[in-house]
Amino acid sequence: MKVDDLKTLSDKLLEMTKKTQIESQYQQFNHVLMNSLRNNREQSVSQQKDQLFDSLRSFDKLPLTYSESNLFSVLGYGDFVGDSAVNEIEAILYDQNFDPQGVIQKIEAKQTAFKEFVSSIRNLQNALQRVPTFKDVSLSEGEALLEITFSDKAAVDNIVDFEVWIDSWTKIIRAFSQLVGEKPENSRIVFVQKSSPMIIDVATACSLVLMLGKAVDSVLAKVERYLNIRKQVEEIKKLKLDNKKIEKELEAEADKFSDKSAQQISEDLISGFKKKPDGEVINGLSLSICKLFVFIDKGGRVDCPSSTNKDDGLTDIFKEVRQLQRDVDKLRLLPAPPKPKKKKAANQ
Repeated sequence: MKVDDLKTLSDKLLEMTKKTQIESQYQQFNHVLMNSLRNNREQSVSQQKDQLFDSLRSFDKLPLTYSESNLFSVLGYGDFVGDSAVNEIEAILYDQNFDPQGVIQKIEAKQTAFKEFVSSIRNLQNALQRVPTFKDVSLSEGEALLEITFSDKAAVDNIVDFEVWIDSWTKIIRAFSQLVGEKPENSRIVFVQKSSPMIIDVATACSLVLMLGKAVDSVLAKVERYLNIRKQVEEIKKLKLDNKKIEKELEAEADKFSDKSAQQISEDLISGFKKKPDGEVINGLSLSICKLFVFIDKGGRVDCPSSTNKDDGLTDIFKEVRQLQRDVDKLRLLPAPPKPKKKKAANQ
């Protein structure tokens, strides 16, 4: 049993509990059911029941690793959430016409058990925070720790994903190394967390991490603007206007904006150098910014948890990065953009 897996599992469970507001749904369902059975009159509870059941079943769709799924089963969490919990509630409700008071007591017991389940997860999470599982990395003078998190759509679920993202990050590190005058081979992997999300820590030059942090900050700002344009499109769609011109123009603007952003960021970074880098470095940087844009747009994260130089600006730049990441995460709740329609063949 890995502590890392316990931590990530508890995080995912608490995040889903908060997202679905399942505790308040349990309370509402229980309240309506008690009123219906105790007053001995017909009162619809189907809406509250369906909402509760949908929320419970959403736990079955959590993206758990093999180790996390094994822990979920071993710890008996399926008694409180998921389809098995729904089946148990349905079995209790089956007796409502024969034993209304007994049904009320059993549903109250299920609600109490769920509260205790959530409380135990929170207590477990708090306890695990005190367990020193995080790597103890010894950095050399002038180095910083670059933490790369492969999450959301940038997650590593198979060997193909791994090869694609590692190739992207090899080119990103190489391009930024050349930009700041460092040797790419001086960057070294010092830690790999294999459970989901996969995290790779790279010890590398502070100057490289600072420049990369500026790029990440710029990319996040562009992604935020891109998602805000998409948000405006969704708001206009809700108005159901007959004139679709504004909607289509905004969608086109969002597509054009994302295409131009990488080149603009590359030019901004280069403008900070007194001596302009040669063409090979500029071309490599432009390509790496494109890869970085894709990585961050898909939900990947970049951070710098520690550095050997406290006055190099790293703390400030990554504080901005983390704030922007939170803002972007809120916008990611938007519906996915529509896929382009396939053109019909001319002979059809």
